[in-house]
Amino acid sequence: YYYCMTVEEKQVSFLKENYPHLGRTLSAEKLSVSVSRVHYLCEKHKIKMNKIDYSRIHGEAQKRRFERESQEKTILNSFISEITDKKAYLLGFLWADGHVCKLNKSIKIEVREDDGESLRELFMSLINWKISKRQKETSKNKSMIFAFYDRPFSDFLKQNDYWIKSQTSPTKILNVVPKNLHCYFWQGFLDGDGCISIEQNKHIRVSFAGSINQDWTDLSNLLKNLNCKNTIQKYSSIGRSGNKNSRSSIRLSGYKNIMKLLDYIY
Repeated sequence: YYYCMTVEEKQVSFLKENYPHLGRTLSAEKLSVSVSRVHYLCEKHKIKMNKIDYSRIHGEAQKRRFERESQEKTILNSFISEITDKKAYLLGFLWADGHVCKLNKSIKIEVREDDGESLRELFMSLINWKISKRQKETSKNKSMIFAFYDRPFSDFLKQNDYWIKSQTSPTKILNVVPKNLHCYFWQGFLDGDGCISIEQNKHIRVSFAGSINQDWTDLSNLLKNLNCKNTIQKYSSIGRSGNKNSRSSIRLSGYKNIMKLLDYIY
């Protein structure tokens, strides 16, 4: 009879027997489904927990959450207690190419697979990222995704404007990074969202890309202090999906002009 049951019937059968003393989280792990799926099935079939087991499981869940949050705070405190050149580089790369999810507090970086392989050792030396790969529909190249789930670290990035980085300048995070390490922040930013190119006429160009509403104040001030001539350009293009893509960028040209920046960054 069991082998004739549907998947949902098997799941409900398991939950009726085990949910009262296992609870949602462990039941979801045993069934290899989401916690929301277990919640839905228990609500639908009126499956409830035993009061004694509920108190025990609730207490264990609270303990696990406390241990996890303590560990996460330790990770954040360890990271910001002493900012190094590598950490400054990562913060710059996150400003350029990172994504902080507001819902689950995840922090992600997605880059081309070959770029990811060259960054793997550095990134993993700082944070225990979860790494995955995927094939983008709009690209022939595979991408590598670095993901990290940490509420305190996500909140730290939020406090320093990473949630609105496409509209603002990195003033707050640069106040966290020691001034003598700012060069590594900008190196990470250039590697994440910049480009060094040599055109057919052998002229070298450097550009930093951002959103159409990007605030370039801090980078503009840096280039001014380095006496680097630059231009800010805004432009629109049509992507492969047919959508309009509006961007802005800071561009530098001229060998001597560019070397002032590269000598500072590298």
